[in-house]
Amino acid sequence: MKVYSTYRNKRTSLSLKQYAYYITYYKYNWHRDVELIMLLEGEIEVNIHGESYVLKEGDLML
Repeated sequence: MKVYSTYRNKRTSLSLKQYAYYITYYKYNWHRDVELIMLLEGEIEVNIHGESYVLKEGDLML
């Protein structure tokens, strides 16, 4: 399952993208955008600048 939606405010140039999907394997994801992760179920490992964090159900990371 993957759900994707976008929001763009032309007046303020604010652009948001929202994804909801299952993570089934380790995936590198390099970009300069700000990302807010909300884990709905299970556990994932997130690596930021060489530092690892384990997120569990209900955790948020910016």
